[in-house]
Amino acid sequence: MGAAPGALSALQAVLAAEDAAIFGYGVAGAHLAGSRLTAAEQDWTGHNRARDALAGLISRLGAVPVAAQAFYRLPFGVHDAASAAALAAYLEDGVTRAYLGLVAVSDPSLRGYGALAMQGSAERAAFWRGSTEAFPGLPASALLPARPAGQSGLPAVQGHDPGGQLKQPAVATRNGRPAGARPAGRPRSGRPAPKWPGAS
Repeated sequence: MGAAPGALSALQAVLAAEDAAIFGYGVAGAHLAGSRLTAAEQDWTGHNRARDALAGLISRLGAVPVAAQAFYRLPFGVHDAASAAALAAYLEDGVTRAYLGLVAVSDPSLRGYGALAMQGSAERAAFWRGSTEAFPGLPASALLPARPAGQSGLPAVQGHDPGGQLKQPAVATRNGRPAGARPAGRPRSGRPAPKWPGAS
């Protein structure tokens, strides 16, 4: 059993992102308490499960899973709960970007899995950040610049509204999360958990 080279490299990139998240959540968890620590522990456990499933899938495809690094350089210092939450959001953004790469492969089952997993990591990033992003997984540089006022074509990109003509709807919050948002690490009811292709 084998996979296209692009699919295998995308799976290896996701595995590397999961390993980085596992390391990073260990750092973040040391600065969290209460429900935030519980959420970080749930996310850490979820990343461990995803890592194990990915390693198994890569092995079944006849390749050797990329090994985790012994140490990961953090993008910034983590010294309190706020910087720990920022690190968790950063980690989830990285996992989202990795799964975005999996969505681009030709295998429909891998694309479907990647899309569901990407949604989960984007939701976790929104939980830790306290807000959502328009296109999770894409860097801001990938978005179109706003068109000059008065030009026809694509509508202006949200956030680039110098005239204040676009109105952002208010979002009610409860306990620092958007109303109705589920706690991080918990599956949304009614939506099946992502399954790996070939998993029993």
